[in-house]
Amino acid sequence: MAVADTKLVPADQKKGLDMQKLLAPLALVIIYVFFSIFGRNFFSYTTLVNILDSSYYIGFLGIGVTFVIITGGIDLSCGTVMMAAAIIGGTAYKTWGWPMWLSLLLILAVGVLFGFFNGFLISRLGLPPFIATLGTQMVSLGTGSIVSNVRSATFPARGAADSWFKSAFKYITPNDFSFPTGALLLFGMAFLAYIVLTRTKMGRYIFAIGGNESAARLAGISVDAPAGAAPKRTSSCRAVTGTGVICWQSPAGADCSSDTVSRLMALSA
Repeated sequence: MAVADTKLVPADQKKGLDMQKLLAPLALVIIYVFFSIFGRNFFSYTTLVNILDSSYYIGFLGIGVTFVIITGGIDLSCGTVMMAAAIIGGTAYKTWGWPMWLSLLLILAVGVLFGFFNGFLISRLGLPPFIATLGTQMVSLGTGSIVSNVRSATFPARGAADSWFKSAFKYITPNDFSFPTGALLLFGMAFLAYIVLTRTKMGRYIFAIGGNESAARLAGISVDAPAGAAPKRTSSCRAVTGTGVICWQSPAGADCSSDTVSRLMALSA
């Protein structure tokens, strides 16, 4: 029977680990202070709302991909699946005549289904995450192009009919005061992901697989279930991100143009 390693970590090493966790937030604060001092009108509430409004989709994708990265995998399809979900939902609303609430549900469903597809390829068929998600990236791109007939999927502008969903990410009062409600959604999802990873059995299994998959298997952990669940967790964030994209990009909407796809592939990488 293996004996657990009880070697104590030196106090200075523990301090170094804590400092490492603070590097990213500290860099963000330094950048913000720098532009506040040298930038014109940067240190303002309007600028802060604009920054948050244009970065929600990165935050939601980052939360979802965290599950995959912890397991030692990778997801190259997150950007194109996000855009494909938005395109299909927009086509359902604009071309097929679906009501807005049903189109939004379709966006969520498309993102989740692609996540289950990734989970099936990785956990059941045994494909490497890189190969599986690279294939899904191309499949989602092609699916969005076929469904939309390679056209932009437009959504109602704020203030128009059926534009009620935009308030989920940014609420504007009658006095034109903007409140970043999307920040509450982002922090709420981040907190939920933290609870799942640190307070649930699934989270402990995900960390165990990422640390040593063979050891986790020998410990009696069903490796396939958490490994397949990680892409599914990512799919939920992709689905929410697709909704956030249409709130942010409208009325221009989503499209499969080479420029958009190139940026999404870079984001995935």
